[in-house]
Amino acid sequence: RDTDRSRGLGDVYKRQPLDLSGFKVFGQKVSEQAPRCQKMFLELRNTITSNHNLLAAILYSKGTLRHTGIYDIVHEVDRVGAGDEFVGGMIYGLLTYPDNDQKTLEFALAASALKNTIYGDFNQVTVEEVEELMQGNTSGRVVR
Repeated sequence: RDTDRSRGLGDVYKRQPLDLSGFKVFGQKVSEQAPRCQKMFLELRNTITSNHNLLAAILYSKGTLRHTGIYDIVHEVDRVGAGDEFVGGMIYGLLTYPDNDQKTLEFALAASALKNTIYGDFNQVTVEEVEELMQGNTSGRVVR
């Protein structure tokens, strides 16, 4: 049985270089201004057309900048709630993978990418579906 989840994710996960120099400086400056702030994270969106977007994410913590690859969403359905899903994914990841900032960031971005392919304000995917996307499964098929 087919599902629309993860359909529309084109060349899903590209390891393309991102210009990260400005983000590292940003993280350093925020850390100086707010030393109790332990982690800063951003979801990055590059809009190609109204339904074609590139997504990536960064996380700065303890002098280290981490980043994801790029999700190429070629058939975006509804971006409303995608930012909320990214933050929710970060919260889930920080609680579930407390010692793995990279996995946390990857989880949050995968959850947000999937939300872009679902109508409505809420993400209706499971943790397992997010983790499958993190591992590169973009078939869009229900696994039983």
